[in-house]
Amino acid sequence: MVARCDRSGGTPDDNPILDDGLALGDVPRGSLVAEGDRLAQREPAARTRFVNQRIEQRDDIVRGVNLKRDSRHAVGLSNLNKQDVLQALLVYLRGQTTTIPETVILKRLRHAALLVLPWCLLVAVWHTVAVSGLVNPGLMPTPAQVGSKLISLLFGDRLAIDILRSTQRVTLGVLLGILLAVPVGFLIGWYRNARTFLDPLINFFRALPPIALIPLVVVYFGIDEPAKVIILFYASFFAGVIVMYEGVAQISPIFIKVARTLGASDLEIFFKVIVPLTMPHILTALRVALGVAWATLVASELVAAQQGLGALIQSAGSFFQIDVIYVGIVCIGTVALSMDLALRALTRHLIRWQDRVEAQ
Repeated sequence: MVARCDRSGGTPDDNPILDDGLALGDVPRGSLVAEGDRLAQREPAARTRFVNQRIEQRDDIVRGVNLKRDSRHAVGLSNLNKQDVLQALLVYLRGQTTTIPETVILKRLRHAALLVLPWCLLVAVWHTVAVSGLVNPGLMPTPAQVGSKLISLLFGDRLAIDILRSTQRVTLGVLLGILLAVPVGFLIGWYRNARTFLDPLINFFRALPPIALIPLVVVYFGIDEPAKVIILFYASFFAGVIVMYEGVAQISPIFIKVARTLGASDLEIFFKVIVPLTMPHILTALRVALGVAWATLVASELVAAQQGLGALIQSAGSFFQIDVIYVGIVCIGTVALSMDLALRALTRHLIRWQDRVEAQ
């Protein structure tokens, strides 16, 4: 039973009428009180939600988990630094309270385990094979022996200079190769006539290994630093141009058609449509070229190099210094991995807008 009041005049009638036709004065006082209490509860569902929310917050505080939806949680806590996570991990393991959800700590633990476990397995297998007697101990040093040799060469010999020289050559060769590969890749991917003209030449020279060109490079450019950089440039260019060509060719024609419909010129389409869409492919080409350049490093330093990791490996091979060869291999892999991780971080920063599909 709900009271219906006349709101046309701004004030209710003296004797409002209930929904069933009875006058308000005809209803007992006890019923009026009960009806008034019911009318006071305008939004019981909202009040229930409010109470449940307060109960959930209390339970979260008891469990030591603060689930406030601030900006850091809104982005999946991706902005947490390592110090915060490690501190929260120590607090979590001690059974104390933490302001970081338990699921985030467990995910970080699993991620760290997945990063460390492959290296631990690799070192364990290496050590097992080295001490098992399956291989002559003089042909395969243990990880401990290689680590000791690495430290002695790094602090008491030329290893630091070799790393610096090789990194400089690879960086210069990759940059020069990508600077040329990007416009050439755009050209053959965008214009059919250019693709018909250049594609056979690119595929012909791409199949030639850089080590086969060393005699000609020595004849034309000598044995100085430019010869080594040219070999790395050659390897980087043909690795990058293929990635760029495929990236431009895979652009959906709908973007270009829409731009043309809106009156964009070829130059505007290139800079405002093609370049942004191919940015992921440019960064991928850079990563591929970097890997190919490091793989070609030893071949490039065959050209009478006195310094560099490739020269270190060749010199150690001449004197049968197996542990030094292992040190050179570990250094090449470590520096290459560090540069690739830096490029991955740059890629995540530049193409934050790109969605990625990953299995959970």
